Amino acid sequence: MKKRNIFEVIGSSCELWWKNFVVVLPFVFNAIASVIAFVLLFLIFGLLFAFLFKNSQVLQALTELGKLSTTQLQLNQLNGLDKFVGLLTPQLILYFAIAIVVSTFVLALIRAYFFSGAIAMAVELHREKKTKLKTMANGSQFFWRYFLIELILYVGLFLWLLIFSLPLIIIQKVSLIVVPLISLIALAFLYVLFLLPTYFLVLKDSSVKQAFLGSIKIARKNYWATFALAIIFLLAVILVGLVPWIGWALQMLIVEPIRTIAFVIFVEERTD
Repeated sequence: MKKRNIFEVIGSSCELWWKNFVVVLPFVFNAIASVIAFVLLFLIFGLLFAFLFKNSQVLQALTELGKLSTTQLQLNQLNGLDKFVGLLTPQLILYFAIAIVVSTFVLALIRAYFFSGAIAMAVELHREKKTKLKTMANGSQFFWRYFLIELILYVGLFLWLLIFSLPLIIIQKVSLIVVPLISLIALAFLYVLFLLPTYFLVLKDSSVKQAFLGSIKIARKNYWATFALAIIFLLAVILVGLVPWIGWALQMLIVEPIRTIAFVIFVEERTD
């Protein structure tokens, strides 16, 4: 298979997206499902909080906080923050931690379902020049493996930041903030090797381990092309996101689908 440069890949992706607009639907469904899930989770954890901690001073403080004007909030910001932090008991901290973890887990599951389906549609689109919504549902066979890949990446990212933040946390010198900042630069170049496992997973119907190994192999052989492609779409996401009011919609309808198709083409053309 001919290996095209990244600009030819992007051009081909734009053409396929334009002729098969159905490919945007997984991203639309993901946004809708995520909003619904977020609202439901907020209501559930909010009601649970009000029930479990109905006598908590935190609940009273939050109620009082809602009654303050903007000026009062600005004047009492530091004192109010100190007071609020002082009211956080271990039980409350645990509750908030559970709420955040559960919410993140649910939203990640939703993303895994629709994004794995989106990649499946992009694969079909690249190979057959057309796709259908049914393919998104068929892509659900990759759901759990996709989720596991993203979970591994998130945990790895967290551990990386934690390890390089330890000097700052332990010694508590502001000057040591340079350590985690420098580590982020190194991480950006290292992370290129792990940009492609979800695409490799769907393209080859591989295991999670094979997907990571395939990503590393392709990215190592095509490091700067992979890096450049990622940067181009990162800039596109940022610039499009700056469009007032509709930036998020343009990201969802244009940038995300084209990026997915582009990476599918990029990976398939460079897979041995």
